[in-house]
Amino acid sequence: MSSHNPERLPSPIESLDTTPSEEVVHVYEMFGDKVLVKPLPDAEVTSGGIIVPEGNRPRPTRAVVVDPGMGKSVVSGGKVVNLEPAFLAGQTVLYGRYAGTDVEHNGEAHVILREDEIMAIELEG
Repeated sequence: MSSHNPERLPSPIESLDTTPSEEVVHVYEMFGDKVLVKPLPDAEVTSGGIIVPEGNRPRPTRAVVVDPGMGKSVVSGGKVVNLEPAFLAGQTVLYGRYAGTDVEHNGEAHVILREDEIMAIELEG
């Protein structure tokens, strides 16, 4: 019979050091028709003067374009054609409340959207 060692060896997962040594800063570069935007906060006070706590505010739907991406690729006549990005960095855009993916970029909250998730560009009044 073989002898059985009762000591349990740590699993590879248990042996990993998961304590953060320093804060990680994420930086993203957009590909294809993806657009990186920085949401603009909604008003903290309603038109009636009621202060809305941060946890109860709806997700923002206005944002400033940070990285417009590379533009959409389409197939035309059997060839792939790369279109210019539909948006420019610095433009203010409107998007659906549940659109996109929330990410942290340079330590701040951002959203990655597809071009077709952006509904409008805000024009100067």
